[in-house]
Amino acid sequence: MNDNLQHQLLNCATLPSLPAIAITVIELANDPDAGLNEISKHVEMDPALAAKMLKVAGSPVFNRRQTPTNVRQAVNLLGTNGAIMIALSFSLTNSFRNHTSTTLDSNQFWRRSFLMALASRELGTVMDLKKLDELFLAGLIHNIGILAFDTLMPDEYVRAVAGATSQDDLLRAEEATFGSGHDEVGHWLLRYWKLPEFLSQACLARRRAQDLDSGTDLLSVFDATIVVAGYIADMLFEPTDVVCVYQAMHGAKELLGIDEETLAGLMDSIRAKLKAVEELFEIGNFQSTEIAKILDEAKELLLTCAMKRMQGLEDQAQRDSLTGLHNRRYFDIALKHEFAIATSESQPLCVALIDIDLFKGINDSHGHPVGDAVLTTVAQRMQHDLRECDLLFRYGGDEFAAILPDTALQLALPILERLKCSIVNYPMLFDESQPIKATISIGFAVHMDEKMHFATSDELMKRVDQALYSAKTGGRNQIMQWV
Repeated sequence: MNDNLQHQLLNCATLPSLPAIAITVIELANDPDAGLNEISKHVEMDPALAAKMLKVAGSPVFNRRQTPTNVRQAVNLLGTNGAIMIALSFSLTNSFRNHTSTTLDSNQFWRRSFLMALASRELGTVMDLKKLDELFLAGLIHNIGILAFDTLMPDEYVRAVAGATSQDDLLRAEEATFGSGHDEVGHWLLRYWKLPEFLSQACLARRRAQDLDSGTDLLSVFDATIVVAGYIADMLFEPTDVVCVYQAMHGAKELLGIDEETLAGLMDSIRAKLKAVEELFEIGNFQSTEIAKILDEAKELLLTCAMKRMQGLEDQAQRDSLTGLHNRRYFDIALKHEFAIATSESQPLCVALIDIDLFKGINDSHGHPVGDAVLTTVAQRMQHDLRECDLLFRYGGDEFAAILPDTALQLALPILERLKCSIVNYPMLFDESQPIKATISIGFAVHMDEKMHFATSDELMKRVDQALYSAKTGGRNQIMQWV
């Protein structure tokens, strides 16, 4: 984490502080000699926490099947580590939920946090791991760095992350603006509060998972579980986003060896325990009924993907019926996918919007059947002149979009110039006395090329659209780059 951000955290008077009971529990967590009697004694001193512990010890959420009558029995049922982790879950949550914000959607933040906590624990159950309560807590406070950002610079933060739909989008936007992501902030904060090291390290798990391909780090099963739980949380907040569903499926398979059917069954486990979590933690506006519906939708899509044995995004492709190109919906999916690869691998990515000039005049003069033929011909010509690795889409109406992977500015310019010249020099004959000549305007931008990079794919597309507007207002039949 950069020094400036660390300095701001150290000097922030409004940062959420730990309650006394949390400090005591953290000390017990770091004491290898702490016993059940000592834990019970401190829990009994906090009536609210004692009542929670009694509920948890008999709750199906935590797989307890006995009903204790006092705190000592509850702690005995939970065990030393379990009692400490559950006590921390309640005390830290109560402290952080007092955080008020005029910019952050607190309800959404806590909904995601509890869903990730539940997903972490249920994944641990599937994997037959022993540290289930530790997984619940790690998932619960995994994104605490977001609250820290919101406390330090609420207005600037909400502007920086606007449009981010997944945690990966969020991290890229944060790093582009502040030099560090909320995962690094959370890691620093939990270490500063002296929480057990495995909790602070779990904050960085997603980042380390992205480094696996380069062989720079190893990921423990505990951290891999947290990563997959984060993918599941992304999927539940974007249940119709095939990219998020694919990422959850791929991550579960690659990191934990969990197949699609098992992952779909996990949705049922989370759904069954939502109401109990809502009651245990007294979560207002949790809307467990609404989330249960989302879980059902996610499960249905997972099972659909499992039946199709989806190997990649291509299986979810939808094509434009006129030109045969992939359509706008698939473009949105593919762009997110290619943007994520380009960003993580530091490879250049070129994206272009292409508009047929004065197309309305062609329709008005020659009729819509001829207009359709022009669209089809332009699509075929451009498809022919692009490389095999490039992707071409019908973006809508008379607009097309192209994604050129691993393509820097110097390589993009001759490719796009070839497209433009191919159209302007090609007379189109459709049983007319005079051939129709069309021209195209192209706007483009390049991501991850030297100093040029964007925080999100949405920001990239906004700049591409501006470049196309400049090409059209500047005289048409030209190529404009956003700089």
